[in-house]
Amino acid sequence: MDDKEAKQLMKELPNEKFCPAPFFHAYMNANNRAHKLCCMSKIVGRWHDMDQDLGEQLDEFWVGDTMQGIRQEFLDGKMPKACDWYCGRYEREKVWEESNRMHFISKYADHEETSHKNYEHLGLDVVKGNKWGKPIDIDLRPSKLCNLKCRSCNSTWSSEIEKEVLDNKVLQGWTYWDSVTKSATVRKWAEQIDYDDPKFDPVSNIDLTDVKWLKMSGGETLIDPRVHKVLQKVVDSGHAKNIFLHLITNATSWNKRIEKVISQFKHVTINFSFDGTGELEEYLRHGTKWDRHEQIFHEVFKLPNLHWAGIGSVVQPQGIFQIKDTMKWFLEGYRRYFPKHRGISFLPIVDPLFLSICWLDDDHKELIHKLLDECIVEFKMNKKEIQWFRTIRSELNREISGHTTQGITEGKKKRLMLQFVRHQMALDEVRGTDTLAIEPHLTRYYDRCKNDFQSEVLNFDIDGVVNGPA
Repeated sequence: MDDKEAKQLMKELPNEKFCPAPFFHAYMNANNRAHKLCCMSKIVGRWHDMDQDLGEQLDEFWVGDTMQGIRQEFLDGKMPKACDWYCGRYEREKVWEESNRMHFISKYADHEETSHKNYEHLGLDVVKGNKWGKPIDIDLRPSKLCNLKCRSCNSTWSSEIEKEVLDNKVLQGWTYWDSVTKSATVRKWAEQIDYDDPKFDPVSNIDLTDVKWLKMSGGETLIDPRVHKVLQKVVDSGHAKNIFLHLITNATSWNKRIEKVISQFKHVTINFSFDGTGELEEYLRHGTKWDRHEQIFHEVFKLPNLHWAGIGSVVQPQGIFQIKDTMKWFLEGYRRYFPKHRGISFLPIVDPLFLSICWLDDDHKELIHKLLDECIVEFKMNKKEIQWFRTIRSELNREISGHTTQGITEGKKKRLMLQFVRHQMALDEVRGTDTLAIEPHLTRYYDRCKNDFQSEVLNFDIDGVVNGPA
C-alpha cells in the first residue's frame, strides 16, 4: 500500500485517526488470558475468571468501560496509547502496509456489509460497537500448543518452549520467557495448564453466529485439536459458507482432513511463517524439517477456495545477513502463486529489543542496506515488492526514526548486545545448536562479550513487554 492508496482509504473515515477495529473486531488469547484491540495492540484487559465461559467473558468485555473509552477516543480523532506504539509508529514512517489500522480499514471497505463508504448505516456505537451489537470479526487464539521452538518466540506462544524453560534452569532469568513470568498470575497459569490436555478447551463454546471473519492462530494452528473443533462446529452449523477464514501456520502439518474442513469456508487466507530457507530455517524455527516445510507450502495452494496467501517473516540478527537467499525463495513462491495477493511481510522484532537488528554496528547496518539493494537489482523487484523492505530499513534506522521517545545510547546498545549473546549461548547449550556456524557475522559481538559475562554488567532485567505475532 503506497501513500496514495492510504490517503484514499482514509478520505471517507469519520476522522484521520479513526480505526474501525474496536467497533467490529475482538481478539482473545487463551495463552495469556488477554483481551487486545487487535493482535498488535497492547493488552487492554485480562480474563478475570478461568472457569467462566469465553462467550461470557467476551460479552462483558465488549460493552465494558475499557472498550467504551477506546471507541470514544477513536471517534474523537485520537489514537489510544495501546495502538500508538505499533500502528502510530509505522504510520509516522509511512509504512502503511504494516499498520494494522490500515489493514482493518481496507478489509472492511472490501466487504459489502461493512464498507466504510457509508459508516452511518453500520450503527457505530460507543457501547454496542455496531448494529449487530457484537463483534463480527474474531481473532481466536485457543492455546499455545506448538511443535516448534522458534528462536524469536517465547513460552507465551509455544508449549514446547515452556517445557524447555521449565526443564532447563540455564534458560530461566535470561530468556524472553522470564519477562513473561514476572507476573505471579501468568506464571501460575503457565505451570498449571497442560496444553496437550483436551480438557483444556476455553474456546469451543463461543458463539460465531453473524461472524463474517474468523482468524485462528496458536501456537501452531493446524495441530491444535481446539482449532479443529471450532472449525468443524462452524461447518456443521452451516455458517462456514458465509465466513472468511484466516489461518496462520508454520507449515509443518497438513493432511486431507484439514483440507476438507478448510475447503468448506467461503474464502480462506493463509499466512505462512517462514524466516529463512534450508538449514537457516531449521535453526531459526527449531523442530522444522525444511523438505516437509517446503512441500506443505506448495500443497496448500491446491485449496479450491484460497483467496490469498502471504508470508510473514520475522527479521532477526541471526537471519538478516542471509536475506538474499531467503528472498530468492520467497520471490519464486510469490511470483508463482500469488503475485496479486498480499505478498511478503517482513516483521522486525521490536520487543524484546535485544532481539532487534537496531543495535547492530553501523557497518553491519550499511551491509544490510547493501544486501537489500542487491536483492532489488538482481531479482528485478517491482515497486510493490520493494515496499516489503520498508519495515527492515525502518528498524535499522530506529534511533533516528521516531520509533522511540529517546535515542538508543551506546550504553544501551551494549546492554542489548550482551542480552542477545547470552540468550543465544543459553539456547545453543540446551538445543545443541551453533549460532556462529549459522551466522559468522555475529562473531564480533560474541568476542566483545567474553570479558563481561563474569562481571556485574549482566545484573539487569530484560527490557520489553509481551506482545505476539499478528
